Amino acid sequence: MEPSGVGTVPADRVRAVAVPATATEVIERYLALPDMTCAVADALDSLGLDAACRPGLRAVRPGSRVCGPAVTLRYEPAGDPAAAVLGDRDLYGLAPIGAVAVIGTGGHTGHAVVGQISAAWAALAGVAGIVVDGAVRDLDALSGKDVLPVWSLGAAPANARRRLDAAELNGPVRIADVLVLPGDLAVADDNGTVVVPASAVEDVLARCETAEAAEARLRQVLAESADLPALLATLRHHTEGAPPWA
Repeated sequence: MEPSGVGTVPADRVRAVAVPATATEVIERYLALPDMTCAVADALDSLGLDAACRPGLRAVRPGSRVCGPAVTLRYEPAGDPAAAVLGDRDLYGLAPIGAVAVIGTGGHTGHAVVGQISAAWAALAGVAGIVVDGAVRDLDALSGKDVLPVWSLGAAPANARRRLDAAELNGPVRIADVLVLPGDLAVADDNGTVVVPASAVEDVLARCETAEAAEARLRQVLAESADLPALLATLRHHTEGAPPWA
C-alpha cells in the first residue's frame, strides 16, 4: 500500500509498509462471539499458546470491543529530546482499513502517547481501535460513544513529546508481556486484550465457535433445570453418557 502518514518518522525506522489484512467475514465472526476475549483465550490455551495480555489494559469506554490485524509502533525513551519524534500519525497512514493500532511504550505511564486528536486521526484513516501499553489522555473526549475505542494502562495529562521516541513502525512490539507482530489479530473487550498469531487465526476461530455452540447447549440445560439434583440427573441420563455440551 502507499503510506499516507505525515513523514515524521525516518524511513529507516519503518520495518514494513504493507501489513496483511484479515478477511472481513472472519473479523465479523470473532466479533459475534460472546465475551470474545475469554473465548479466544480458551482457544489459545487449547493450542498451547499463551497470548493473553496481563491484566491492566482497560477500555477507556466500557463496553468497547475490537478485533483486527495489528499495525505496530514501538516507543523508546528519547535519547535526544530535540530529535525525538512521535509516530502515531505515520502508523495510521500504514494501516489497512479495520486494523488495530498497537502501541508499545514499555509500560511507560508517565506521559500520554494518544489523545483526542490522535484517535480522530486514526478513525479518519479507517483504524478500528487503538491498544496502548502506556498512557492516554483526553479521557472526556475518548469516552464519547462515537469515538474510536481505545485501551490503555492508564491516563496522564502530559504528552510524550520529547520524552519518548518512535523507534520502529510495523516491527515486533511487546504489550503487557505479549509479543505482537504486524498482521497478528488484536482482540480486546472489557475482559482484557488477547493476541492471535496470524498463522492461528482460522484455527482459533473454529475452536471458539465450537466451544460457544457447546456452551450454548449447556446454558440451555442449566436454564431448564429446576435445581441442582435435576441438573445432575439430566447429565447422568444424557444419551450415551455424553454431556449435553459435548
